[in-house]
Amino acid sequence: MTASPPDNLRKYAETRIFTKETIPGVLLKSHRTNPESWGQIVILSGALLYIRAHQLPQRIVPGAPGTIVPNELHRVETAGAVTFRVDFYRAYREAAK
Repeated sequence: MTASPPDNLRKYAETRIFTKETIPGVLLKSHRTNPESWGQIVILSGALLYIRAHQLPQRIVPGAPGTIVPNELHRVETAGAVTFRVDFYRAYREAAK
């Protein structure tokens, strides 16, 4: 099951679009985001297997993104042809008035 991100997130970056042929090796190995960054794996076509530490693998498809929890070990595996990107978010605070 994918974690629910907090409501106070703003997108600050996104990767280029990857395919099965262009996916960076680092995404296929266990890695983690920094402690303040949430991510969302956005599938444009095809599917990926999203593997999080101590969780059952999750098949992610268009319309059902995978949520990356800050500082949690995770990786992906290709499941045939795929096109995807990763969006990155962090919490924001409204300025005092």
